[in-house]
Amino acid sequence: MGCDIHTIVEIKKENTWVGLDECPNEFDERNYSLFAFLAGVRNSFNTKGFKPKGFPDDMSEKARKEFENDSDLHSKSYLTLKELDYADKKDAYAHKCRIVGAFWEKFKELGGQLPDGMEVEENFKVTSIIDALHLAYCPKVIIKWQPSEEEIKKYDLYKGIESLKKIAKNNNIDNYENIRIVFCFDN
Repeated sequence: MGCDIHTIVEIKKENTWVGLDECPNEFDERNYSLFAFLAGVRNSFNTKGFKPKGFPDDMSEKARKEFENDSDLHSKSYLTLKELDYADKKDAYAHKCRIVGAFWEKFKELGGQLPDGMEVEENFKVTSIIDALHLAYCPKVIIKWQPSEEEIKKYDLYKGIESLKKIAKNNNIDNYENIRIVFCFDN
């Protein structure tokens, strides 16, 4: 079963949040890497990012009407453009590869070394009983490395933030705390 995101962009006008009809595609389409960063949803690679904080008390009427009566929604949250822009996104942009633990141990035993820029991600978090069973049966290791600046510009997270900046500019929003995404997920 897939998981989808539901997002509304809000801007603050005269101390009131107003929902917009426009939303960057990157924040409104299925992308589990992005979901992991935004709210820890479908976080199979332990991406470091934000935790859900619930809907804001002062959310727009548009968002309230859209989300209010749907009991299937989960991981409700919101993030300002300032939070998104200034967040440490290094881990969200990292390439990650899961390998079998036995292979990793044999690789090290035979003197294997990772190339410069690659590292083993320690402290693999178990987020479900299924993860725990899989890890007990077949331990895994995550290897990660950073993409180039040009590659990062192709990521939905990067493009979504840039799109929000354009929406802010088009709405004369200079303070990135006055534009946010309100979002949640369904299964």
